[in-house]
Formats: sequence, C-alpha cells, structure tokens
Amino acid sequence: MMTKRPASGSSDCGSVSRVEVGNKRRMLQSPDRDAQAPAAGIPLPELFMTTPWHSSEIPRELPPLPKVLDPELEKLAFMHPGCGNGESYERLEWLGDAYLELIASNLIYRTFTRTPSGRCSQLRELLIRNTTLANYFRQYGMPSRARLPPELG
Repeated sequence: MMTKRPASGSSDCGSVSRVEVGNKRRMLQSPDRDAQAPAAGIPLPELFMTTPWHSSEIPRELPPLPKVLDPELEKLAFMHPGCGNGESYERLEWLGDAYLELIASNLIYRTFTRTPSGRCSQLRELLIRNTTLANYFRQYGMPSRARLPPELG
C-alpha cells in the first residue's frame, strides 16, 4: 500500500514526505524553489529526491494506485482522441511521459552510481518504454476504463 504523510523534522532542501510502498518506507524531499541537492558532487535541481533501491526491497506485487480526486481529470485520462469531442488523454500523456523520464532518470542516477550514462539510458528505456507501460496498464485493469471510438472498441 502506498501512503504519503509528512515526516518529522525539517530539511534545508524543503518539505519531506515519507512514502510507504508495501511495508517499505522511502523518503521524498521536495526542495524549495531555488534549492539544489548535491549528487556525486554535481548540484541537480529536482522536483523531489529519491533514495537508491535495492532489488531485495522491490515489492513482488504492484502497489495500489492513488485515487484520482478530480472526476473530470480521471475521465479525460481515459478518453481516446478519436472519440470526437476534442478532449483526450494526449496532453496528460505528454506531461506524464516527462515526469516518468525525470523520475526514472533520477532513480537510476542515484541507484547505479558507477554505471556509464549510455547504460543508464538503456535502463531508463526499459523502464519507461511503451511496452512496459502497456503491461502496467493491463495489470491495473485499465483497458476496461478506456473510452475508445467504436472502430477500436
């Protein structure tokens, strides 16, 4: 189960949250607007800081997805562009792809500190390629929620 709650203490990097995935806890820090976090001697601006993962800590089951609080946003997230009303998931997909690349890059950078950048790019591609994401889409039962035009349904 994934939950987020404020962590005790303060940080000069901004607010700190504790995220629980399964029974494992991870610290996420949201830096202040101009704050930079050091990583291997290089200051990196980040939306949040991740901690390196170890294979023994990866849960075997998929964590539950957080609830989408805005019903209109949730409806839009599953709306195919061919449905004809002019709104679709495309802009959300574009934004989500950017976040996925940033988060995957950050996690790989912090976990595989001695890995050459070319190999890091290959690892990131394995994590965020369309076939990987399509598998998660199916595993979470999302095809039944997709709004498709009749010719695709």
